[in-house]
Amino acid sequence: MQDEKFPVNNEIEPQQNQVNKRQGCAVFLLFFVAIFWLVGMTVLTQSVSWVLEQTIFEGYPTQDIRWMFPLLYGAALLIPFGIMARKITSPRSHLAYRTWGLAAAFAVLQTPSRLLAITDAQTVAVVQTGVMVLYLILLNQWLKRISPDWKPWNEVTWRGLEPALLIGFLVSLPWLMWGAFGSPVDTLVNLVVGLLFGVCASWTIFGGLLSATQRKDQDYRTADILIDGLIIGMALMIMVTGFGQTGMQWVLLLCLPVLGWTAAMLAQAGRDEDQRPNWVGMAWLLGLASAWPLMLTDPDELSLIISSGVGERIEWVSRAGLVTLLMGVTATFALLAGWRWLKRRAQFPLAGKFITAGVIFLAVGVYFLFGRPGFYGERLFVILKNQADLTQISANLPWQEKRAQVYQTLVKQAEGDQKGLRTVLDRYGIKYTPYYLVNALEVQSGPLVRSWLRTRPEVDRILDSPILRPLPQPLTANQGTLSAPSSPTWNVMLIEADKVWNLLGITGEGIRVGIADSGIQGNHPAISAAYAGVGSGSGPAWLDPWNQTSSPSDLSGHGTGVTSIILGKNTGVAPGAQWIGCVNLARNLGNPAYYVECMQFLLAPYPQGSDPFVAGETDAGAQVVNYSWSCPSVEGCDADALQPVVAAIRAAGIFQAAAAGNLGTDYCGTVSDPPAIYAQVFSVGSIDSDENMSTFSSVGPVLVDGSLRAKPDILAPGEDVIAANANSSYESVGGTSFASPHVAGVVALMWSANPKLIGNVNLTEQLLRQSAKPYSGPKPECPVNESTGASGSNYGILNAFEAVRLATAASVNP
Repeated sequence: MQDEKFPVNNEIEPQQNQVNKRQGCAVFLLFFVAIFWLVGMTVLTQSVSWVLEQTIFEGYPTQDIRWMFPLLYGAALLIPFGIMARKITSPRSHLAYRTWGLAAAFAVLQTPSRLLAITDAQTVAVVQTGVMVLYLILLNQWLKRISPDWKPWNEVTWRGLEPALLIGFLVSLPWLMWGAFGSPVDTLVNLVVGLLFGVCASWTIFGGLLSATQRKDQDYRTADILIDGLIIGMALMIMVTGFGQTGMQWVLLLCLPVLGWTAAMLAQAGRDEDQRPNWVGMAWLLGLASAWPLMLTDPDELSLIISSGVGERIEWVSRAGLVTLLMGVTATFALLAGWRWLKRRAQFPLAGKFITAGVIFLAVGVYFLFGRPGFYGERLFVILKNQADLTQISANLPWQEKRAQVYQTLVKQAEGDQKGLRTVLDRYGIKYTPYYLVNALEVQSGPLVRSWLRTRPEVDRILDSPILRPLPQPLTANQGTLSAPSSPTWNVMLIEADKVWNLLGITGEGIRVGIADSGIQGNHPAISAAYAGVGSGSGPAWLDPWNQTSSPSDLSGHGTGVTSIILGKNTGVAPGAQWIGCVNLARNLGNPAYYVECMQFLLAPYPQGSDPFVAGETDAGAQVVNYSWSCPSVEGCDADALQPVVAAIRAAGIFQAAAAGNLGTDYCGTVSDPPAIYAQVFSVGSIDSDENMSTFSSVGPVLVDGSLRAKPDILAPGEDVIAANANSSYESVGGTSFASPHVAGVVALMWSANPKLIGNVNLTEQLLRQSAKPYSGPKPECPVNESTGASGSNYGILNAFEAVRLATAASVNP
């Protein structure tokens, strides 16, 4: 019988139920709209920042606005989620928006780390450490204000630590197997950063969500795990996007968000025995999952310009990330199947402890048996104040004698100036490599030694000398797709080199050309007969600082292609010349030390493993050298890094041809990196078969040193050129790397035609400009320093026949 005092309104109750149902649907719909917004903003931010990072790393002129991304991304999430956290009354949705808002605040605080140079990884790690400590302080104060029960340190419990370590070391296996540690300092700071990130993430998740959803008086069901795991995964996605940079954000996105459900269950570990707040296990899990990729991957090596080849770092990192992702999914299902048991046990039983210890020992064994043990990185290129004075060496000496005097003067200067510094380095067991071509040493050490070196009176400045970490497996050689040409290629005929052979009978005999590049396949049919290292008494002709190979080899094919354009059969300009070679960028990342080492070798070759200060053989060196590379700031060079080097080589009477660069004609001043920027080097831009400047070809004036020097000096074919490739193959190639060898080949023809011209670089450059065919195609109009005697409108196209004709007729003082 109904109570008449509280009658049931049969008309109002269904209407109220419908209202509640509509409100519930609206909350549910809003939740998924929020997820869609979060994911969309993440993908957009990650993609745009990735493109900008790659653009900056490759040296294109662009404004570095990376600092804006965490700021704008965080604000785009913090503002709407903050509003929704205040307005939405649905308990779970309110907690989700609160957690995501905290994660967005974390992303905003990462802004200062993006103000640093893109390659300054150690300083970035230090700044991130400071920012995360600040975040924890602010978060702790905020959580104490909204939740008086928040006492993360006073009531800390170690429940869930063992399963966290078990999973944390399981996900280390692909990284320990396929990655490599940096220097000890790199490893330590990244371990700290990773573990501290785990603490930040666990406090954000526990303080924003789990402390409410996992209350003592509430039963935690499977549905709760699924919902909380999704919220946690989204929060980790936000934090990773703000935290990671230079490609690491994509790696961490593979590794961390998938652990959201695992983290939710770890917080329940041992809850039936101990109901204190439990964030430590979650912190260790997320900290280790972050630390492994940070410690075992150099973010610079994720750059496309370095890692674009088959088998390069980005391939192994992607593989390790996917394996980690699968391990995270497996861990989720494993814990989901046994999470009720996990709730009842505050600690693993003895068998579980043995399993955890076994996984840790397994990780150690994988590293030492299948990984690349040791530390890699942390090298400093220390340039001394005093550089050799070569002005006293007469330019009129025979080229052999002039080269010998340059070598002796450089060595004497370096030995005297470096003696005191070397003594101290030897005393403390610090490894180093001395150089004489520039008075400098490469020191294998980190920030403490750098600080000490800065106090030395003989030190001028210290540059980074980055070194790539070893790969899990050796790279395989590239394979071209074309057959060997049966007649001279179009580019050879465009510059009329074939007329030099046929009408003048000059092919470059007696001239030795030096190539410092990715390597050279010495037995390639196009160039094998021209190798100067064949026969007794030929002198040293090959040096490989990277891999110490005993005979010429090349994996990428770049150096082989360059060599074939200089002197290859049917592909080369001077097929009668000889070559010597050196490997300075086997994996498309060099450093000042490798570049200088190879340039020293081309000046005065020496047997591999011997001391270049005493074993250099100047008579076996090259008369002409080609530089189809550049040393940008990401490789450690500043604008003056190689200037003493090219000045010394020119003083020795060696002609230097250099690729102008491939940053394009859209902007003035894209000839921006050593050695192409220097006056002592003859820089070469690219044209196509229609004699129009290639759109990728860099142009002057030189802005980085304020000289407004007109560059490039000349144009040559560099687009769709047939060249030799690795694996005895051929390929169509493009870039100023393949324009520059044309000039090196033409100089070989000129000096072969008139040996009295050998060593006279000034006159040779004059004849090249004088003989050049006028350029009439489209070109940018860029202001230059007219005092240099050249203008941006004076580009000319290389003409071998006219250059050799003028060289033959040139009057050269003995």
